[in-house]
Amino acid sequence: MELAGTLFDKIKTAASDAFGNDKTIKPLEGDEPPPTRATGKVSLSCIMDVDYKIDFYLTGVPLKDPGSDLWGSRVDVSTGLYDRTLKSILPPEPQSSATVRFMENGVLRVEEGSEFAEGEGEWKLVYEGGLNKLRFSLNTAGFERLTRNGGSLQNVYGGPESSITSSSRIIPEGEVIVDMELRAGSPGTVEAVEKGLMRCEMKYGLLKAGRLEPCGRVGWRGRTGDDSNINSLVL
Repeated sequence: MELAGTLFDKIKTAASDAFGNDKTIKPLEGDEPPPTRATGKVSLSCIMDVDYKIDFYLTGVPLKDPGSDLWGSRVDVSTGLYDRTLKSILPPEPQSSATVRFMENGVLRVEEGSEFAEGEGEWKLVYEGGLNKLRFSLNTAGFERLTRNGGSLQNVYGGPESSITSSSRIIPEGEVIVDMELRAGSPGTVEAVEKGLMRCEMKYGLLKAGRLEPCGRVGWRGRTGDDSNINSLVL
């Protein structure tokens, strides 16, 4: 895979700044970040050429503005599963999983794919401000969640008329970008501080300008075959 220039060239305008030649990663969009918690630097040798299991918690991006979508599903923001960055209820269980391997030269390979993710991507690990920031891309088959609502409306003649309406949240087919913070675990292992944020490119307006939008979370389950850390890795 050719890695010259900026990474993730397939997500052109929307992701042109996702990876620069500098060694900084911009803060994630969404809520204000928690206070900085310095951790020891994670060695590249701890994650390279090792199979890791990751889980996908998919919410998608609403096709309509949630604030004006009369047919969108209503959510209780007080529930512990509500994600303010995603503006959606996070699924209690992952809809899909995959096994990935972080290889030399920034190449990420999906060893055991799923109906959602397969193929190759790219990755980069940066130690900045006492934090280990991992960013990687994946090719996906896309995702759609359709909410259907049945009801009864009055037609123009005054009689009842049944109606079924719908509202969609989607992840377009193509690449997604995942940002995740890591920390060193027991000797030779790496943990995720919390679920990573997944973003996809959405195109808007007549000019189809691209913009990266939050569309789900990614849980890190550590090395395959090692289930001893699963509960602590997926927070």
